[in-house]
Amino acid sequence: MDSGGRRPLGQPSVYPGAWQKRSASAANGATVSSLSSRNKKHGATRPRDEAGRAAIAGGLSKRLADTYTLYLTTHNFHWNVTGPTFNTLHLMFMEQYTELWNAVDPVAERIRALGHPAPGSYAQFGRLSSIKDVPESPPAALDMVRILVDGHEAVARTARGIFPLAAKAGDEPTADLLTQRLGVHEQTAWMLRSLLELRRERQAAAQSSSSMCFGQLLFKSFESARSASTLPPVWQRAQ
Repeated sequence: MDSGGRRPLGQPSVYPGAWQKRSASAANGATVSSLSSRNKKHGATRPRDEAGRAAIAGGLSKRLADTYTLYLTTHNFHWNVTGPTFNTLHLMFMEQYTELWNAVDPVAERIRALGHPAPGSYAQFGRLSSIKDVPESPPAALDMVRILVDGHEAVARTARGIFPLAAKAGDEPTADLLTQRLGVHEQTAWMLRSLLELRRERQAAAQSSSSMCFGQLLFKSFESARSASTLPPVWQRAQ
Protein backbone atom coordinates (compact mmCIF):
# COMPACT_ATOMS: atom_id res chain seq x y z
CA MET A 1 0.00 0.00 0.00
CA ASP A 2 1.44 3.39 -0.94
CA SER A 3 1.74 6.47 1.30
CA GLY A 4 -1.59 7.84 0.05
CA GLY A 5 -3.51 4.88 1.35
CA ARG A 6 -4.22 3.50 -2.11
CA ARG A 7 -4.23 -0.27 -2.54
CA PRO A 8 -2.07 -1.50 -5.47
CA LEU A 9 -3.87 -3.65 -8.00
CA GLY A 10 -3.74 -7.37 -7.24
CA GLN A 11 -2.77 -6.88 -3.59
CA PRO A 12 -5.29 -8.10 -1.00
CA SER A 13 -6.39 -5.53 1.54
CA VAL A 14 -5.72 -6.34 5.20
CA TYR A 15 -6.14 -2.84 6.65
CA PRO A 16 -8.57 -0.32 5.18
CA GLY A 17 -7.06 2.26 2.90
CA ALA A 18 -8.25 5.82 2.62
CA TRP A 19 -10.77 4.91 -0.10
CA GLN A 20 -12.29 2.22 2.16
CA LYS A 21 -12.46 4.58 5.13
CA ARG A 22 -14.26 7.19 3.05
CA SER A 23 -16.80 4.58 1.83
CA ALA A 24 -17.39 3.29 5.34
CA SER A 25 -17.82 6.83 6.62
CA ALA A 26 -20.37 7.60 3.94
CA ALA A 27 -22.26 4.39 4.65
CA ASN A 28 -22.31 5.08 8.39
CA GLY A 29 -23.46 8.61 7.73
CA ALA A 30 -26.35 7.32 5.60
CA THR A 31 -27.30 4.85 8.34
CA VAL A 32 -27.26 7.52 11.03
CA SER A 33 -29.31 9.82 8.79
CA SER A 34 -31.85 7.05 8.16
CA LEU A 35 -32.15 6.25 11.87
CA SER A 36 -32.43 9.94 12.70
CA SER A 37 -35.24 10.32 10.19
CA ARG A 38 -37.04 7.28 11.62
CA ASN A 39 -36.64 8.50 15.18
CA LYS A 40 -37.89 11.92 14.18
CA LYS A 41 -40.97 10.36 12.64
CA HIS A 42 -41.83 7.88 15.38
CA GLY A 43 -40.10 9.09 18.49
CA ALA A 44 -38.68 12.59 18.64
CA THR A 45 -41.94 14.37 17.82
CA ARG A 46 -44.55 13.82 20.50
CA PRO A 47 -47.21 15.85 22.26
CA ARG A 48 -46.01 17.78 25.30
CA ASP A 49 -49.23 17.24 27.24
CA GLU A 50 -48.92 14.07 29.32
CA ALA A 51 -52.69 13.53 29.42
CA GLY A 52 -52.80 13.75 25.63
CA ARG A 53 -49.94 11.27 25.29
CA ALA A 54 -51.63 8.85 27.68
CA ALA A 55 -54.91 9.03 25.77
CA ILE A 56 -53.21 8.42 22.42
CA ALA A 57 -51.11 5.57 23.85
CA GLY A 58 -54.28 4.00 25.24
CA GLY A 59 -55.94 4.17 21.83
CA LEU A 60 -52.87 2.76 20.12
CA SER A 61 -52.78 -0.08 22.66
CA LYS A 62 -56.28 -1.09 21.55
CA ARG A 63 -55.13 -0.73 17.96
CA LEU A 64 -52.16 -3.00 18.69
CA ALA A 65 -54.39 -5.61 20.34
CA ASP A 66 -56.75 -5.57 17.36
CA THR A 67 -53.89 -5.97 14.92
CA TYR A 68 -52.32 -8.86 16.80
CA THR A 69 -55.64 -10.66 17.24
CA LEU A 70 -56.43 -10.26 13.54
CA TYR A 71 -52.94 -11.53 12.70
CA LEU A 72 -53.49 -14.69 14.77
CA THR A 73 -56.91 -15.25 13.23
CA THR A 74 -55.57 -14.88 9.69
CA HIS A 75 -52.64 -17.20 10.40
CA ASN A 76 -55.02 -19.77 11.88
CA PHE A 77 -57.20 -19.64 8.77
CA HIS A 78 -54.10 -20.03 6.58
CA TRP A 79 -53.41 -23.32 8.35
CA ASN A 80 -56.96 -24.64 8.51
CA VAL A 81 -58.73 -23.54 5.33
CA THR A 82 -60.16 -26.41 3.25
CA GLY A 83 -62.32 -26.90 0.19
CA PRO A 84 -62.13 -26.15 -3.53
CA THR A 85 -60.79 -22.61 -2.89
CA PHE A 86 -57.93 -23.90 -0.73
CA ASN A 87 -55.05 -22.78 -2.97
CA THR A 88 -56.40 -19.28 -3.49
CA LEU A 89 -57.27 -18.62 0.14
CA HIS A 90 -54.21 -20.37 1.57
CA LEU A 91 -51.91 -18.03 -0.36
CA MET A 92 -54.05 -14.94 0.21
CA PHE A 93 -54.19 -15.53 3.96
CA MET A 94 -50.40 -15.94 4.03
CA GLU A 95 -49.91 -12.55 2.36
CA GLN A 96 -52.35 -10.95 4.77
CA TYR A 97 -50.96 -12.40 7.99
CA THR A 98 -47.42 -11.47 6.90
CA GLU A 99 -48.51 -7.88 6.33
CA LEU A 100 -50.26 -7.78 9.71
CA TRP A 101 -47.21 -9.19 11.49
CA ASN A 102 -45.03 -6.45 9.99
CA ALA A 103 -47.59 -3.84 11.08
CA VAL A 104 -47.37 -4.73 14.77
CA ASP A 105 -43.92 -3.23 15.45
CA PRO A 106 -44.56 0.36 14.26
CA VAL A 107 -47.65 0.63 16.47
CA ALA A 108 -45.83 -0.72 19.54
CA GLU A 109 -42.84 1.55 18.90
CA ARG A 110 -45.09 4.59 18.63
CA ILE A 111 -46.61 3.74 22.02
CA ARG A 112 -43.10 3.56 23.48
CA ALA A 113 -42.17 6.85 21.81
CA LEU A 114 -45.09 8.45 23.62
CA GLY A 115 -43.55 7.31 26.89
CA HIS A 116 -45.85 4.40 27.72
CA PRO A 117 -45.33 0.63 27.81
CA ALA A 118 -46.72 -1.37 24.89
CA PRO A 119 -49.05 -4.27 25.81
CA GLY A 120 -47.64 -7.64 24.81
CA SER A 121 -49.44 -10.47 26.61
CA TYR A 122 -52.44 -12.56 25.55
CA ALA A 123 -54.26 -11.43 28.70
CA GLN A 124 -53.76 -7.78 27.79
CA PHE A 125 -54.72 -8.32 24.16
CA GLY A 126 -57.85 -10.19 25.27
CA ARG A 127 -58.95 -7.22 27.41
CA LEU A 128 -58.09 -4.54 24.85
CA SER A 129 -59.10 -6.07 21.53
CA SER A 130 -62.48 -5.34 19.93
CA ILE A 131 -62.12 -8.48 17.78
CA LYS A 132 -63.38 -11.84 18.96
CA ASP A 133 -60.90 -14.67 19.34
CA VAL A 134 -60.62 -17.17 16.50
CA PRO A 135 -63.19 -20.02 16.69
CA GLU A 136 -61.79 -23.23 18.15
CA SER A 137 -63.39 -25.30 15.39
CA PRO A 138 -62.26 -24.08 11.95
CA PRO A 139 -65.23 -22.53 10.09
CA ALA A 140 -65.99 -23.07 6.41
CA ALA A 141 -63.83 -21.22 3.90
CA LEU A 142 -66.33 -18.47 3.10
CA ASP A 143 -67.12 -18.02 6.79
CA MET A 144 -63.40 -17.43 7.30
CA VAL A 145 -63.55 -14.68 4.69
CA ARG A 146 -66.56 -13.08 6.43
CA ILE A 147 -64.78 -13.17 9.79
CA LEU A 148 -61.73 -11.46 8.30
CA VAL A 149 -63.88 -8.79 6.64
CA ASP A 150 -65.41 -8.01 10.05
CA GLY A 151 -61.93 -8.01 11.61
CA HIS A 152 -60.42 -5.51 9.19
CA GLU A 153 -63.46 -3.25 9.51
CA ALA A 154 -63.12 -3.42 13.32
CA VAL A 155 -59.45 -2.44 13.19
CA ALA A 156 -60.33 0.47 10.90
CA ARG A 157 -62.98 1.67 13.38
CA THR A 158 -60.47 1.54 16.23
CA ALA A 159 -57.98 3.57 14.18
CA ARG A 160 -60.58 6.21 13.31
CA GLY A 161 -61.36 6.62 17.00
CA ILE A 162 -57.77 7.71 17.68
CA PHE A 163 -57.69 10.46 15.03
CA PRO A 164 -59.48 13.09 17.16
CA LEU A 165 -57.01 12.50 20.00
CA ALA A 166 -54.02 12.84 17.69
CA ALA A 167 -55.47 15.95 16.03
CA LYS A 168 -56.16 17.63 19.37
CA ALA A 169 -52.60 16.96 20.55
CA GLY A 170 -51.00 17.87 17.20
CA ASP A 171 -49.50 14.38 17.02
CA GLU A 172 -48.65 14.18 13.33
CA PRO A 173 -46.56 10.97 13.49
CA THR A 174 -49.47 9.05 15.02
CA ALA A 175 -51.93 10.53 12.50
CA ASP A 176 -49.59 9.55 9.65
CA LEU A 177 -49.26 6.00 10.97
CA LEU A 178 -53.03 5.65 11.33
CA THR A 179 -53.63 6.99 7.82
CA GLN A 180 -51.29 4.40 6.30
CA ARG A 181 -52.88 1.55 8.22
CA LEU A 182 -56.43 2.65 7.41
CA GLY A 183 -55.66 2.42 3.71
CA VAL A 184 -54.37 -1.14 4.11
CA HIS A 185 -57.34 -2.38 6.15
CA GLU A 186 -59.95 -0.78 3.91
CA GLN A 187 -58.34 -2.24 0.80
CA THR A 188 -58.05 -5.71 2.34
CA ALA A 189 -61.68 -5.65 3.48
CA TRP A 190 -62.74 -4.65 -0.05
CA MET A 191 -60.77 -7.53 -1.61
CA LEU A 192 -62.28 -10.04 0.81
CA ARG A 193 -65.80 -8.71 0.24
CA SER A 194 -65.25 -9.15 -3.49
CA LEU A 195 -64.80 -12.87 -2.93
CA LEU A 196 -68.14 -13.05 -1.14
CA GLU A 197 -69.87 -11.05 -3.90
CA LEU A 198 -68.42 -13.34 -6.57
CA ARG A 199 -69.72 -16.34 -4.64
CA ARG A 200 -73.19 -14.81 -4.43
CA GLU A 201 -73.18 -14.08 -8.18
CA ARG A 202 -72.25 -17.67 -8.96
CA GLN A 203 -74.96 -18.99 -6.66
CA ALA A 204 -77.53 -16.73 -8.30
CA ALA A 205 -76.42 -17.87 -11.75
CA ALA A 206 -76.62 -21.52 -10.65
CA GLN A 207 -80.11 -21.01 -9.24
CA SER A 208 -81.21 -19.27 -12.45
CA SER A 209 -79.79 -22.10 -14.54
CA SER A 210 -81.49 -24.66 -12.30
CA SER A 211 -84.83 -22.85 -12.64
CA MET A 212 -84.50 -22.80 -16.43
CA CYS A 213 -83.70 -26.50 -16.51
CA PHE A 214 -86.71 -27.24 -14.31
CA GLY A 215 -88.95 -25.16 -16.59
CA GLN A 216 -87.69 -26.94 -19.68
CA LEU A 217 -88.20 -30.31 -18.00
CA LEU A 218 -91.74 -29.34 -16.99
CA PHE A 219 -92.55 -28.23 -20.55
CA LYS A 220 -91.23 -31.47 -22.02
CA SER A 221 -93.23 -33.50 -19.51
CA PHE A 222 -96.37 -31.58 -20.45
CA GLU A 223 -95.76 -32.14 -24.18
CA SER A 224 -95.18 -35.86 -23.62
CA ALA A 225 -98.36 -36.20 -21.60
CA ARG A 226 -100.40 -34.34 -24.21
CA SER A 227 -99.06 -36.44 -27.11
CA ALA A 228 -99.89 -39.63 -25.23
CA SER A 229 -103.43 -38.49 -24.56
CA THR A 230 -106.28 -39.81 -26.79
CA LEU A 231 -108.06 -36.49 -26.57
CA PRO A 232 -107.40 -33.98 -29.35
CA PRO A 233 -105.92 -30.58 -28.52
CA VAL A 234 -108.27 -27.95 -27.11
CA TRP A 235 -108.43 -25.93 -30.34
CA GLN A 236 -109.54 -29.00 -32.27
CA ARG A 237 -112.20 -29.85 -29.70
CA ALA A 238 -113.50 -26.32 -29.94
CA GLN A 239 -114.14 -26.88 -33.65
